[in-house]
Amino acid sequence: MSRPAPRTDSPVKRLARSAPIGSGFEFKPGRRRILLGLCAAVFAALCLSACQADAGVEKTAPPTPERTPKEQCAASGGQWLMFNNGCLDTCEYRRGQVTMCTQVRKLGCYCKGTRCWNGSRCEDV
Repeated sequence: MSRPAPRTDSPVKRLARSAPIGSGFEFKPGRRRILLGLCAAVFAALCLSACQADAGVEKTAPPTPERTPKEQCAASGGQWLMFNNGCLDTCEYRRGQVTMCTQVRKLGCYCKGTRCWNGSRCEDV
């Protein structure tokens, strides 16, 4: 009867047996240089891509209207008030084009009488 050939351990098993967790295992000098070079190359590529992404973008403040909606409301004869729903006094709501409104208190323009707020001024319904 012949004996089976002895099994050779895989490199992973040998590494696990020779370098238990927390033993301070280090790569061989040649492999360590390759790993460090690879890490440096990846880091440099990420930095360059981030710099190029910001290079063409001019950072400016967002444009502001000449007058705020509150000022536009007052100028067109309305009154800036707190409403009990999200439809406010919009023309769509007053004309029956909106069927549902959010149940949240919001500030908006109240245009008196048969007038409604179109988003920038009061107009006739």
